[in-house]
Amino acid sequence: MSKFIEKLKKAMEKEKEQKFVKNLKKILENKKDDIQSFYDLYGKFIQENRDFALSNCYYLFRREASKILSVEELLNMDQYLLNNYAFKKPEKLLISFTGKIKGLTGPLEGVLFLTDYRILGTGEMKGGSGSSTKGILTGAEVSMAKDINAMMKKKMTDTLEQETLGEGFSEEQFKIFPHNFPIINAYNINKNTYAINYMIKFEYQKKSKTKVKEVVVVIIPMKEEGEKSKAFKPRKELILDKLEETILKAQSL
Repeated sequence: MSKFIEKLKKAMEKEKEQKFVKNLKKILENKKDDIQSFYDLYGKFIQENRDFALSNCYYLFRREASKILSVEELLNMDQYLLNNYAFKKPEKLLISFTGKIKGLTGPLEGVLFLTDYRILGTGEMKGGSGSSTKGILTGAEVSMAKDINAMMKKKMTDTLEQETLGEGFSEEQFKIFPHNFPIINAYNINKNTYAINYMIKFEYQKKSKTKVKEVVVVIIPMKEEGEKSKAFKPRKELILDKLEETILKAQSL
C-alpha cells in the first residue's frame, strides 16, 4: 500500500494525471472495505493541492471508481469528498450525477454537481463536429466563462449578503471544477421526463462594449457506468425533481 501512496505523491509533484489516477484506483481497490480511510487519504491530497488532485483528476478517477463501486457508493464518495474537502459553508453538495449540460459554453458531458447556488461541471466539452476537447475552450468560450463566473460571484454576494455568505465566494471557490453554471435569476423553468431547461441572461464583452445574451440551459441526466436502465429511471426522476426544486428556490434567494 505504501508504495502506491509514494507513487501518488510523485505523480502529484510532477502533475502526472494518469499516473495519479492509476495509483489512486489501486488504493481504492485495496481499501474498498475500509472506504473511510480511503476518503481520508484522498482528502489529504486534495488539501495539499486541490487544483490537481480534485479539479484536474476527479473526473478521470471517478470513471475508474465507477468500475469498483456501486452507484450508491459512488454518489456517497461525491458527497463526502466535496462537502468535507471542497465546499465551504453554507454551500454544500445537494446531488451529483453523470449528465450533459448545454446552452452556455457547452455542451459539456461529464459529472454535474448541484448546490443551492450553482451547478458545477467537470468532463469533456463536445464541439459542434462532435470532437472532444477535454477541459479546453475556444478563446470566445473562455471569455464567456469568465463573464459567467464574474456575474455569478456578483449575484451571489449581492443577493445573499454577509449573514449568509460570510466573506462571500472567493475566486478559489469558483475553481473547484472547471465549469460553473448559474441558476440564480433563471426563468422559464421547464421539466419533462427527459431533461430540465431554463433561460438565463448574462453579460459579456465584445469590442469593448457590454452585451447581454439570453440562452437556454438544458440539463440531461445520464446513467452511471454499468447502471441498468430499470434502476436509473426512478433515480433520474429524483434528479430532475431536485434540480427543479433547487432552481425554483434559487429565484427567491
